[in-house]
This record gives sequence, C-alpha cells and structure tokens, in this order.
Amino acid sequence: MMPLAITSVLCETLMVGLGIGLKAATLPVVALVGVTLAASVVTWAWLPIKFQASMGRC
Repeated sequence: MMPLAITSVLCETLMVGLGIGLKAATLPVVALVGVTLAASVVTWAWLPIKFQASMGRC
C-alpha cells in the first residue's frame, strides 16, 4: 500500500505544480497509475524468485 500512496501523492503534487485540476478527464490518468502498480505487484505471487513471491503474498 505504501508505494501506491506515495505514487498518488506524487501524482497530485505534479498536477498541482502544473496547474491541472482533478476533473473527470484527468481521473482516469490518476487511476491508471494505481492499476499499473497493483498489476505488477500481483504478478509477484507467481514468480519463481523467492523474495518477490513472498512479497506478493503479503
């Protein structure tokens, strides 16, 4: 959850810095950051690498 929270804060900070408001048009872009991160973490559960597999099952 921590990487997702950090990514969300950084994305919102960047949007504020660039003067981009959170609207219906920009919401999918922010949601895509979370979906991409979650999909990569879910794949760790099936990897043969022990450390990454155990991190995916937490």
